Amino acid sequence: VYKRQIYTYRVAVEKDEEVVYSNAITVAVPVEQPVIQLSAGLIDGGMGMPVVELNWHVEGQVVPDAYVLVRGEMNQQPVYPPTSGMVQYRLPPAGPDYGFIDREVYTGYTYNYKVFAVKGGGILVESNTVSIFVDTAAILTPQQ
Repeated sequence: VYKRQIYTYRVAVEKDEEVVYSNAITVAVPVEQPVIQLSAGLIDGGMGMPVVELNWHVEGQVVPDAYVLVRGEMNQQPVYPPTSGMVQYRLPPAGPDYGFIDREVYTGYTYNYKVFAVKGGGILVESNTVSIFVDTAAILTPQQ
């Protein structure tokens, strides 16, 4: 994802104790914006109990204080800072690839996840939102 940084230049010349300026020239330079790509899947957490495996990859230059994985339940979309009932996990900024297993899930629920790169309490970058329905049938079905 690219954003443009725009620069404007003029030449100033002193003539007869007065400063004269040239016409302005504007140059647009593409600047790569960081992206966080989040994915999720159900895996067997042991004894036939499903857990949610989350992975994300960071592209571009991001220097956050932490990555915050926020989970909302059912129709609740994750936001930062989390609202009532949402769960958050703070992870150090090691990157660019991250993994986390959410073991605190219940069968029959839909969970929505999003990752936020946070610095000084503000959001630098946020990932896509991933929704996953927890069902034991998903981990008992052989992968093809």
